[in-house]
Amino acid sequence: MEEAKKVALRMARLPATAVKQNKEAINRAYDMRGLMANIEYGREMFCLTAMAHSPEGREFRKIARLQGLKAAIRWREQRFK
Repeated sequence: MEEAKKVALRMARLPATAVKQNKEAINRAYDMRGLMANIEYGREMFCLTAMAHSPEGREFRKIARLQGLKAAIRWREQRFK
């Protein structure tokens, strides 16, 4: 958290226009590489898996409900190790 404050203070000294333009350039670079499409695809696949009417889908939802989403994701990832 302290490091984030240091970065924020440094950025606050920059001209707002420069920060805005740099942010736009970074966002465009990621978009051109397909980042947003990949994020959307991952979100769609996650939802389809989590909502699947299968034993695995039911177990995932049960773990998420009882222990939280992080625990459910850990459970899912352990199955592929």
